[in-house]
Formats: sequence, structure tokens, C-alpha cells
Amino acid sequence: MQKYYLKLAACCLGVIFCIACNNKSAEKTPEQPAIVPFRISISTGGGFTGLSTGYTLSYDGRVEHWQRFAGGEYTVLWSEQSSAAKIGEFRMQLESLGMLGKQIRQSGNMTTTVKLALPDTTYSWYWGQLEKTELTDWAQDVESFCQQLKKTK
Repeated sequence: MQKYYLKLAACCLGVIFCIACNNKSAEKTPEQPAIVPFRISISTGGGFTGLSTGYTLSYDGRVEHWQRFAGGEYTVLWSEQSSAAKIGEFRMQLESLGMLGKQIRQSGNMTTTVKLALPDTTYSWYWGQLEKTELTDWAQDVESFCQQLKKTK
């Protein structure tokens, strides 16, 4: 009978040990932060034809080059996979420039438009082609990145 109690006690201690180890390993594994989806669109267009061309950069690294006519016809010219980290850098640059708290609303014959679409908010800035804004250099960097992406593929 004594052997039975010893075996039962050893089994109970084993179960407690396993539960304790499992809880400690769960504590050591940090939870991955949830990825917040976003899209950045940058386009230039207008004029008498109403044609706009631009790029859409997605949080997962997908980059699309597209064109849209004034009538609404939207055509994807090409789509490439890039680094999600690089696309995230562009978003962080927008935030570090303080753009989420600023408005740029300057239209022109040819207008550049930048949009940052988050799950619950879309930010939009636009300016005439001849205007210089806080986003002009940033927009040129993004467009250069997209153009180089197509050339390297």
C-alpha cells in the first residue's frame, strides 16, 4: 500500500512539474505584436487629359504601379514584391515628419497626391507640381524606390 502512495505522489509531482515548466516556457515567449495593415499611395496627374499615374505600397511589401483616367478606368501596369521593412520605413518617415497632424491642400494643373490608409483612418495630402512642401523630397524618394524596383526585376 505504501508503494502505491509513493507512486501516486511521484505521479502528482511529475504532473505539477510539467505544468510549472509549461507555464514558464509560455512566459518566456513574447507575443508577436499584431501587424497593422496599411497602404501608401502616391500619384501625379491631372491636366487636360485627367490621367493620373502612381504607386500603391502595401504593408506586406507589395508595390503596384498603376494609371487611372478621369473617367475612372484603373489599370495596374505592374506589380512587384519588395521588402515589407522598406515599406514600413516609408510609413515611419511620414510619421516622423509629423504629417499625421498636418494638412497640405494645394491643387494645381498637375497635382501630386499622397495617401496613407490605415484600418480606421485615411490621411491625404496634395500639392501642385510646381509647389515645394514637406513631402516633396519624401515623395521623390518613394517614386525613385518604386522605379528602381521595376528595373531590378
